[in-house]
Amino acid sequence: MIALAPMTLHFHRMLSMAQPVFTAGQGLFFVGYGLKEVLFDGFRAHKKIENEQDGRVQNVWTRTFQKVRSSIADLSIVHGMYYAGMGAFGGLTSLQDFGLVNLGITYTGLDKLSWVCFLCANIYMLQESVRMYLDVQDMEDHPTVDKIRLSAVMGIVNSLGYCMTAAVVLFGGPAAAALVLGGISVTVGCIKILYDHFVLSRSLDPQQAD
Repeated sequence: MIALAPMTLHFHRMLSMAQPVFTAGQGLFFVGYGLKEVLFDGFRAHKKIENEQDGRVQNVWTRTFQKVRSSIADLSIVHGMYYAGMGAFGGLTSLQDFGLVNLGITYTGLDKLSWVCFLCANIYMLQESVRMYLDVQDMEDHPTVDKIRLSAVMGIVNSLGYCMTAAVVLFGGPAAAALVLGGISVTVGCIKILYDHFVLSRSLDPQQAD
């Protein structure tokens, strides 16, 4: 037991040094990811859709898929703003962790605001994923419609898990539950990102929608 004491002390010192670096890095990542969603997945996508509406003859599927792409772009803008806010609030807490300032009770407030932004982002994504699923539920069978449904289902599972995780952190609950729910959401979210980028986005392209 005595021999382990220096190792334990050394571990705690390393942890205390790593925490502010991790917090700051996490904040910068979410700010960057949020801005990427707003600027590239949102505004740039809207601009591309507008440029495609140039008077060319479009069938019903092309118009339908443009509407879906527009909804996804709107989701990206709102979701990205919440994520950027989450990263900014969370990153500010690292100023105290680095010992640069003493935020006092503001530290806890900023941390809570970060989680509130995270919760709001995923409540909005849950709402939009459900709406997207219902919008295509009654459409006739089409390969791309099936892909939209699958993407929406993954969005529902992903955002619901994150909402429950944030609720546990904000309002209290077993840490193990937050860890399990967060792990499931991260896994489903990663699969959804890859699926949307490599499968769904290509199917929604107007040149491949016919």
